[in-house]
Amino acid sequence: MNDQAAAAYLNLTTRTLRNYRRQGKLPYREVKGKTRPVIDYRQDDLDRLKAELSRQRVRSNKPKEAAPALPRVSFGLPRAELAELAAEAKNYGVTPSEYARRLVRERMESNFRLEAAELRSGLAKANAETRKIRKEFSSAIEVVLEIAGLPADQAKQWVTDNLR
Repeated sequence: MNDQAAAAYLNLTTRTLRNYRRQGKLPYREVKGKTRPVIDYRQDDLDRLKAELSRQRVRSNKPKEAAPALPRVSFGLPRAELAELAAEAKNYGVTPSEYARRLVRERMESNFRLEAAELRSGLAKANAETRKIRKEFSSAIEVVLEIAGLPADQAKQWVTDNLR
């Protein structure tokens, strides 16, 4: 049986069949053809490989999860900018597309760092404002306690013990 017929019999591509042949999994012989040698397979060798392949398929019968496709982004560049990108990429020993990905990633990381710094700054301002409000609230409670008849030093101590 020739390559095409053997591949059809095994339900494989001719390339996979050739790979099995190169790996030594499938014996073959070369028969003289009209212009060049033709590969020929014996039926019992094909039956043996078919049985082995079906055993492998039964063993690995669990469903295979498909790898999620990554979203792709593409854009065009004017020739001059593309040439500049390619020259820069060459300096780093990478392709222009790898260099473009690196630039995008660095820009995103830079933006994240800026946003984090802004958030830290906003948090520091909120903390300072909270401290100011707590201090004003404590002073107001001291005044209320003094109005209620508690001596100033006891009012201050009560606020210190319970609020600060």
